[in-house]
Amino acid sequence: MDEAFACPDCGTLVEIQGLAPGRQVRCDFCHRLLEVPYLPRVAELGWKRRRFGWPWWVVWAWTALGLLGVVIAAVRFLDRWERTALARSIDRLIASSQTQEEAGQRDQAVVDLDFAINLCPPDSAQHRELLRQLRSRRQALVRRGVQDVLERLRPVAFQPAWP
Repeated sequence: MDEAFACPDCGTLVEIQGLAPGRQVRCDFCHRLLEVPYLPRVAELGWKRRRFGWPWWVVWAWTALGLLGVVIAAVRFLDRWERTALARSIDRLIASSQTQEEAGQRDQAVVDLDFAINLCPPDSAQHRELLRQLRSRRQALVRRGVQDVLERLRPVAFQPAWP
């Protein structure tokens, strides 16, 4: 290599043999026809134009968009997970209430129904019907419990305690 100069379009180093100012050569990278200058424009390889790089703000913008997408996906996943966990808890409380009712423990069945009613979001359209059913079932359980207590308190026959 006798001489070298930088291609004005792509910045690639073009090497020529012998001094031939004014002669035309092709760039090895971009294939543009170049005229050999009288004095080499680049004496050392210190600076090269970036050929395929993006500006710094493009990289940051894509990174920010990617992080925003991850955050949105995580929020949606956690929201869905919370809704399914809530529905699962309500179903377990209803099943526990039915089990307690069948076992004859109406007080515990009412407590489980109260917890299920408190867990149901009141503004949710899908839970409105469930809330109505749970409240009517709770009222029926409380009525039956009160009737059982009244039957136990009803005197069989009035018998005076003294002879």
